[in-house]
Amino acid sequence: MENDSLRPYLIGLAVGVCGAFYIAVSAVEWTKFVLLLVFLSHAASGLNWVLSTTFLQERSDDEWRGRVAGTDHFVITLMMGVSAISAGYIMENGLLDLREVIAATGLVQIVLGIIWTSLYSKEEKELLDQSLQTS
Repeated sequence: MENDSLRPYLIGLAVGVCGAFYIAVSAVEWTKFVLLLVFLSHAASGLNWVLSTTFLQERSDDEWRGRVAGTDHFVITLMMGVSAISAGYIMENGLLDLREVIAATGLVQIVLGIIWTSLYSKEEKELLDQSLQTS
């Protein structure tokens, strides 16, 4: 990226875009078009993963970098498991149907993207600016 100061904002934006595409998946008829929506959602999610991993790796000392990456992957895997178990529990107990669970997941991602952008992006940008000035 040519403009490093945009990276903190792109994390929240990518999470929100991912959620928006999942809401679209829940709303449209499930034809081959859903594949495109899922692909775009995962592309936004991948951008978020790359940016957040890059932030973590840039801030870690060399001797801690592997441990930080391992912890990051552990937490991501744990959250995926919790998400899958929660969705399964919700659907098995008839609290929501599949489309509603997908929409709820998308809504959660949009809310988290807004929270990140409004509460944390400014602090992340300041930390990034400080690290670029000392480099």
